[in-house]
Amino acid sequence: VRWGDASRTLDLDFAHAGNHLQVALASEAKVELGDVIDSLGMGFVPAASLSGARGGRWVHPREPGFVLDFLTPMGRGEDELVHIKAFNADFQALRFMEFSLEQIESAAVLTRTQACLVNMPHPARMAVHKLIIAGLRRAAERTKANKDVLQAAMLHAWYRDNAPDEWAAAERDARDRGPKWRAQLDIGLERMHTALPTA
Repeated sequence: VRWGDASRTLDLDFAHAGNHLQVALASEAKVELGDVIDSLGMGFVPAASLSGARGGRWVHPREPGFVLDFLTPMGRGEDELVHIKAFNADFQALRFMEFSLEQIESAAVLTRTQACLVNMPHPARMAVHKLIIAGLRRAAERTKANKDVLQAAMLHAWYRDNAPDEWAAAERDARDRGPKWRAQLDIGLERMHTALPTA
């Protein structure tokens, strides 16, 4: 697999399972998200999401591509922004996101001087989710949608060559969730094979 520019990103996504799942954060935990971001001393400021909703996103004013997105699954009847009491902040609600949060793994993020443990979605499930939502993104999000498809294609190629059963299990789980899931996944797979025929 050739990991090209699409494998690089300056946006960091932080997810909270909302009321749908319990992941990583004790239910009684309380955090002032704005204060935590300010304490970094990096100059992040609140911004509108790609869809124009205000909340759930912080940007670095001198590096507009350096973005912190705070995400949560979208439940029925929920708006684009959902207030998460544990963080006293609004998170961007994404459709189908619960799929990525159902199989969380621990990983280490390494810098030149430090390491940090993080919880992250299983890569195959994350890639399948990227394919599912690629067709749902608005015109203003086209660049991100294209990058999502390319990232999913690279992961698909890796799983095809190294762990095909894991990809098959993630895709089967998505398909078993109903016709809307299958239709969106098929759209994403078609875009993936068009963008990267070798995937």
